[in-house]
Amino acid sequence: SKGAPKLSYSMYYGAQVPAEILKPVGAIDRMTLFNEKSMRSVSNPTLTYSDEEFEKFYNGTRTSTDWYDAVMRDYAPQQQHNVNLTGGADRIDYFVNLGFLNQEGFWESGDLNYERFNMRTNINAKVSDRINFTLKISGVLDDRNAPNSDAWTIFKTLWRTVPDEPIYANYTSPFYQKMASDIDNVSAMTNANVSGFEKRITKIFNSSMELRYDVPGIEGLAAKGLFSYDARISDNSNYSKSYNEYRYDEASEAYTSITKNAPTSLDRSYGVSNSTLYQVSLSYDQTFANKHNIGALLLLEGAKSKGDNIFAAREFSIPLAYLFAGNAENQVGTANSNGISEYASNGFVGKLNYDYEGKYLLDLNFRYDGSSRFPENERWGFFPGGSIGWRISEESFLKDNMYYLDNLKIRASYGKMGDDGALDYQYLSGYDYPNTSGNYMKNYPTGYMFDGSFTNALGFRAAPNPNITWFTVKTFDIGLDADFWNGKLGFTFDYFNRERDGLLANRLISIPGTFGSNMPQENLNGDQTKGVEFELRHRNKVGKLNYNVSGNIAITRT
Repeated sequence: SKGAPKLSYSMYYGAQVPAEILKPVGAIDRMTLFNEKSMRSVSNPTLTYSDEEFEKFYNGTRTSTDWYDAVMRDYAPQQQHNVNLTGGADRIDYFVNLGFLNQEGFWESGDLNYERFNMRTNINAKVSDRINFTLKISGVLDDRNAPNSDAWTIFKTLWRTVPDEPIYANYTSPFYQKMASDIDNVSAMTNANVSGFEKRITKIFNSSMELRYDVPGIEGLAAKGLFSYDARISDNSNYSKSYNEYRYDEASEAYTSITKNAPTSLDRSYGVSNSTLYQVSLSYDQTFANKHNIGALLLLEGAKSKGDNIFAAREFSIPLAYLFAGNAENQVGTANSNGISEYASNGFVGKLNYDYEGKYLLDLNFRYDGSSRFPENERWGFFPGGSIGWRISEESFLKDNMYYLDNLKIRASYGKMGDDGALDYQYLSGYDYPNTSGNYMKNYPTGYMFDGSFTNALGFRAAPNPNITWFTVKTFDIGLDADFWNGKLGFTFDYFNRERDGLLANRLISIPGTFGSNMPQENLNGDQTKGVEFELRHRNKVGKLNYNVSGNIAITRT
């Protein structure tokens, strides 16, 4: 916006409350119900709990545990703050936003939380009467924290924990009670200082700049250049910390313990990726004689992306959540791996639009794309498309005689699109180093012992496929749109046919183990989906109330 700088601040504070949580009964009620159940046993009617066990709860020697109150909060607060700065002059205007979001979780420990810092700025400058410049920059810092156990595991454990079990053995902190059933102590599970944590940090940077030039002498002709740079950093840690749970024996007044989450371990992954995009285009938009509307576009674009990541895991003798503190010898649980990725694409795009008084519609387009995922002889693909339409409702023989008809249009379209969603560089032979055993959780390396030292092994990639290329999707659609009585009633009908060809798959043949590799992906498969779809809609206004009702039905076959 123009004028002097304007600074504004807004904030939001709220609380999330569970819609409904059904809490279990207390210890005495639970014990009573179990006794009623066991006494009704046909084969062996006995009491599960004796009078002496009931008496301990009646006289206060033992107390019932409300595990829900111990583990969960009644509400989870959240807050959001935003600061905006706007301003400008005759040839420039700017917008700057700074934001902060904090959201706490439902665990009583406070170890489930989320924070986000974000920044965004837009600058628009009119360099001259024909040149406009736009700069956009944004960034996000995302920080997620949680206990080592996921929420679903914690809830399942909470549902199974009984109220006659205390949080601490003999009600003495910090000796977490070992449950009689084979489950972990849910209070310890939600405490990151006891059982470990999961931390996810993400940093995102996005930027773009655009320059537009209105060509003199030809009204409606403009040249535009765009460049963008995006970067992302992911820093993830999963720390599983060993701890003890205890049972207390009243007769001997002694504790027995069992170790959980042994051994202490840390998984750490760190990834960096960045991408660039450039576009150079020439566009034309013009109307002739107030009847002929023409639009055209020629565009050249190129994109590149790179990524690098590393994963490491260590086991520990001491509770220290850093990789360097991991055991150096006899380290069966050590894993190191990393991966790099690189991808590039180029494309040419063309579009031509024409309509005559909004009645006769024509749209033609094409893409000519190249992808680094394919060999040179299969790298480029040509993907055309087009559509036509006729707004019959604009014809005088309908417009002058059917007052209740707002819109009636017949349309048809055809398009071919390509997808390069294959694994990178399958047309090249190569190796995986270090090779892995396929252990999903730890990605342990395989190798050999030479003179008492471990050496990582090489692994063969799948056999190369020099003919891998785009898979394509051809779509044909013909439809009818109609609206009546100022939009109070309308319908849409479509018939469509979609054919996919060259879908990637691995050939199902038996090969001997001595081949030493797997079969590559090939453009083997295809499918066809066709059908009809009908939508009926109604909208109206009653007083100050606006309402919309719609329904659709589709019949498809693949």
